[in-house]
Amino acid sequence: MLNRKNATNERHLAPSATVNIIGKGTVIEGDLHCEGDLRIDGQVKGRIFSRFKVLIGQEGSLEGELSCTEAEILGNMQGTLHVNGLLNLRGKAVVSGEIFTVRFEMEPTVRFNGRCEMRDPATGEEPDLPLSFDTPRPEHGKQPTERAAETLFEEESA
Repeated sequence: MLNRKNATNERHLAPSATVNIIGKGTVIEGDLHCEGDLRIDGQVKGRIFSRFKVLIGQEGSLEGELSCTEAEILGNMQGTLHVNGLLNLRGKAVVSGEIFTVRFEMEPTVRFNGRCEMRDPATGEEPDLPLSFDTPRPEHGKQPTERAAETLFEEESA
């Protein structure tokens, strides 16, 4: 579907020889294992595993889990995303759930509600902390907003 050049390791993600399409009006429930690119313009409820790119079109939706090399979402996604490369949220996409990715792009028109964890592209290691304001930080055991408020009050009393 798309050739990408990754600047960190200079490899190309070539489109697969097979393009699978779930057309508008099609509803699938269950697990999908794809050995090629996948475009979703219909509805999927379940888990999708692909070694290539997955694109959810403007009228497509996925409720469940997605695990792939690259993903581009223009439609609706509710659940968990595991993307080993670039995740691109575009247009009027609505995404709610958890994201685990190496690279992340999001246009300002997208609605994203949830949590995102980024891995270091060089090592593939996950970060120590989730990128979420509702998760306590281990070094202080307090939420970022609480810590900021305490710092503000300390400065005023000094």
